[in-house]
Amino acid sequence: MKKIWMLLLLPLCFGFMACGNDEESENTSPAGDISEEQLIGLWEMTYIKGWYYDEDNDDNVVKRTIDMEVKPETLNKFYEHDISDYVRYQFLSGKKFKNYTYIVESGTWKEGKIVDYKIEGRTIILAPGRGTEEQVTVINNPSKELVLHNYDPEEFDLTITLKKIN
Repeated sequence: MKKIWMLLLLPLCFGFMACGNDEESENTSPAGDISEEQLIGLWEMTYIKGWYYDEDNDDNVVKRTIDMEVKPETLNKFYEHDISDYVRYQFLSGKKFKNYTYIVESGTWKEGKIVDYKIEGRTIILAPGRGTEEQVTVINNPSKELVLHNYDPEEFDLTITLKKIN
C-alpha cells in the first residue's frame, strides 16, 4: 500500500472536536486567511481521524477508518494502519517547512529535508512547483493547536490535529 507521506502533513488529516472554553471554541471557528506568523513553530501530531483505502492480505482494496489519539504509548496501534508516520512539522520563517519522523526502534526523531511552502487563503501548499506538491487546508485558527485536512477522493480523507510544542 502506498504510504501517505506528508499529511497530511499533512498528511494525514484529522479533526478533533471537544467541548471547551470560549478561547478553544474560537480556535475551531476559522475566519479569514492564515498567516506565516501563525504557523511558525514546531508542531507534533496528537490526533488522527478519517478514512483511507488499503489492501487486505488477499490484495483486495478495502476502505479503512481511523479515529485515535496519537502518542508514544499508542504508536503500535497507530502503525497498524500503515498510512503515515508519527510526525512533527516545523514551519520556519521565510516560508520554509521541515518534517521529522519518529523512529520507534531508537526512540529518536529523523529530520527531513527543508522545502518551500506557500499559503493561499487557508491552504498550505508544500513544495510548490516541484512535482511532489502536497496541499492541506487549515480548518482552525492556529495558536496552540493546528487542525489540517487532506483529501483525495480516490485514496483518503484525513484530518490531523497537531499541538505546538515550541
